[in-house]
Amino acid sequence: MTSKRRNNIKLVLALLVLTSVLVVTWQVQRNRGTLWRIVSTDCVPAAQSRMTGRCAEVSVDKGVESGYVVFKDRNGPLQYLLMPTKQVAGIEDPFLLTSTSPPYWAEAWRATRWMEVSNGAPIPRDAKSITINSAWGRGQSQLHLHVSCVRADLRSFLRSIPVANSESWTSIPGGWMSHPYEVRKLVAETLDGQDLFKDIAKDHADNMGQQAIAAIATEFEGHNGFWLLRTHLDLSTLWLGSIEGDVQDHSCSVVQSAKPASVAALSARRSYLRATG
Repeated sequence: MTSKRRNNIKLVLALLVLTSVLVVTWQVQRNRGTLWRIVSTDCVPAAQSRMTGRCAEVSVDKGVESGYVVFKDRNGPLQYLLMPTKQVAGIEDPFLLTSTSPPYWAEAWRATRWMEVSNGAPIPRDAKSITINSAWGRGQSQLHLHVSCVRADLRSFLRSIPVANSESWTSIPGGWMSHPYEVRKLVAETLDGQDLFKDIAKDHADNMGQQAIAAIATEFEGHNGFWLLRTHLDLSTLWLGSIEGDVQDHSCSVVQSAKPASVAALSARRSYLRATG
């Protein structure tokens, strides 16, 4: 085989590899826009035409810039997504820190009623949770808050550790699921008036894309409230900040029956005890 022919073969192979990479990249980017396409080309136009679209709820009374939709996620029987009707990339989007940003967390909490619609029966308040993944730990390029059931083992773990009663952000010794976490309690019936994006931005405005947040309904000495959790990207342990998987159980086993503490909860409890001496 001549040198020229070998070079031609290498060039063709390189072009094939480049083409494959471009096709995969295009497909990934196209898939990352799925939620925005659902919002912008289905749910909002359907609501504006007073027709039934793919979303369970569409609120655009104050305009598309301030609206939101509630969409039934295909993963899990009771999981829903709360998404803006405005194009917002995710937790890192500067729009979330402006004075005109809608109360997405409050609306996400109200959207837990759709879990009960799908369940066909009331759901205990302390079974409900809301999460948002970091920019690194998500698969879509449209802001979406996961409204779903809390993991029973995490709930048991938080009930067992004193720092979960702190009114300021406090590190959980040993973390949860081997990931770094901070927790604070919030005594409130709902999330009205609570903007967790702005709250986290007080200390992390320069790296909001690395943050991930959760709100888990609970009770403190007879008063309704929430555990608020924060974690962050940690490349040293290959943790991308996909808080959804650490916090939520989309199969909603916590609704089906009372479960004993799992191996994960017991392991996390032991790590906590070791870390606190």
